[in-house]
Amino acid sequence: MALFYEVEIPQDKPVLYAIQKLYGIGSSEAFQFCNELGIGRDVIVADLAKDEWQGLIQSIEKHALFEIHRRRHVRKSIENLIEIKSHQAKKHLPKIN
Repeated sequence: MALFYEVEIPQDKPVLYAIQKLYGIGSSEAFQFCNELGIGRDVIVADLAKDEWQGLIQSIEKHALFEIHRRRHVRKSIENLIEIKSHQAKKHLPKIN
């Protein structure tokens, strides 16, 4: 398993699906990263050359907000909903009996 920002990327899956393990990278972003680097849909992570893997990591770091940043954004959005006492914030408040 390859580690990328403390997330294990499976070696036996195609790159297109393996990088979707990162929080915040969906199918469209994964497809975009693979197209930028010329990586085919059926290329397995274990078959990537070291320079291709490094290029993929650099591309993701340069273009994507993911993992820590997206989690922080979601948390701030929830705190904002609670602060303005939105109806949507009710599910995030602790239940009082």
